[in-house]
Amino acid sequence: MKEKTDVLVSLNDGHAIAHVGEVRDFGAVIYDDAPILTLQEGEHISGHVKAGQLPYGLPLWEIFERATGAAKSRNMVVLGYLAGLYGMPHDAFVETIAEKFRTKPKAVTEGNIAAFEFGYDEGVSVFKLDFIEFGQPAAVNPNVVMMDGNTAVVRGCLDAGIEMVFGYPITPATSILESLAEELPKRGGRFLQTEDEIAAISATIGAAYTGARTATATSGPGFALMIEMMGLGVMAEVPCVIFVSQRGGPSTGMPTKTEQSDLNLAVYGAAGDGQRIVLAPTNV
Repeated sequence: MKEKTDVLVSLNDGHAIAHVGEVRDFGAVIYDDAPILTLQEGEHISGHVKAGQLPYGLPLWEIFERATGAAKSRNMVVLGYLAGLYGMPHDAFVETIAEKFRTKPKAVTEGNIAAFEFGYDEGVSVFKLDFIEFGQPAAVNPNVVMMDGNTAVVRGCLDAGIEMVFGYPITPATSILESLAEELPKRGGRFLQTEDEIAAISATIGAAYTGARTATATSGPGFALMIEMMGLGVMAEVPCVIFVSQRGGPSTGMPTKTEQSDLNLAVYGAAGDGQRIVLAPTNV
């Protein structure tokens, strides 16, 4: 028996919320994101999903009504959604459903298959957000993997043999730090959350001075605090890596205006003319 659950499906948030903590990191929590009832604050399961879990919201009631004309066969809709989301064989499910209801009126069988089909189509159309399987070599699993930029950064750190990472949480770089905090110790590395960004870059340079492969991750405001210590790193010729997860603009950015201010800071922000290598991807 497994300690943690891979998938939690909530058909009733009142009962399911208590079980959210049983879902593993990067496990799926599937729920109705368009309930027909007005819920009080804290009663919807989306507010209880943990940071490491993957939420999948879908309009369950709308799908129920499209499939059967009423809130029936909810379990079949969800079964179809799971099959579509995880790429399980469609025909095998349909055959099993038909066999299950073979003694029932034809309309019952057709209704359940229709409910499954609606859920399956919904699941197929969703990008599965499962985190990359770090322990599996690319040669064994040649499939294309869907990932975001922060996940790619983590994979790069692990493949490059980064030994020590220091950092202070800041949006949108925090998931880099969270993932490395989990993955590095499994490979003999170390992660330390420092008291602020200045301490993070100081520790990164200090560890690199001893010969360790080191890195830190931050965003624009945190990177601005690191500028003076970057000067020390350049002067002492100590190599380290800084990941800057760029925001949409100055401060919060998106509500006001957008610009690539973090990139400008990365290229030109320094006390003096010490050079650094800046890699700024423009697309996937």
